[in-house]
Amino acid sequence: MEGESTEVDNSQSRRGGSAASVIGLGLLTICAVFQIGMGVYFIGLRPTLLPEDERFIGGTLAEVSRSAPELATWLNRVFVVLGGHAVATGLLAFLAVYLVSRGGRPSRITLLLLASAGLFSVVLMSGINFVIASDFRWVLLVPALAWIAGVITLGLQAFSLRRGGDPSVEVRPKNESEP
Repeated sequence: MEGESTEVDNSQSRRGGSAASVIGLGLLTICAVFQIGMGVYFIGLRPTLLPEDERFIGGTLAEVSRSAPELATWLNRVFVVLGGHAVATGLLAFLAVYLVSRGGRPSRITLLLLASAGLFSVVLMSGINFVIASDFRWVLLVPALAWIAGVITLGLQAFSLRRGGDPSVEVRPKNESEP
């Protein structure tokens, strides 16, 4: 077939359908669900102080409230704001997953923005929970690692596509009757 042209069928890649893309987008989807769930918890379910909070500050809410009577009210409002931001981050993560899945390989700026969002949300949260020796530090490490793995997987897939090395891209002889 000398002189026969070939075409690259990258329709799967444009839709984000490679295995690497599915894994990366799946991990980020899990993180989006986590962010929304955590936000809802902070908005409506989180107590003013957890037992670990009381250990860290060296007193119970009742003891601390004697010198700062409005502390509980203030903390509850702060947690509602924090929860709202977590829900918003989760919704924006869903939007990013949707847009990347519809548009194919993510651009460098998309990867940079996804990495930055993860850094300033789940990775920072996880790190601080290790600093304060939180009871939940190991559980909160999971979404941070999932976000990192998701962005790295998408990045590897994107850079592989730029070099033409994506195994999900099928190269086949071009049929001249096809558009």
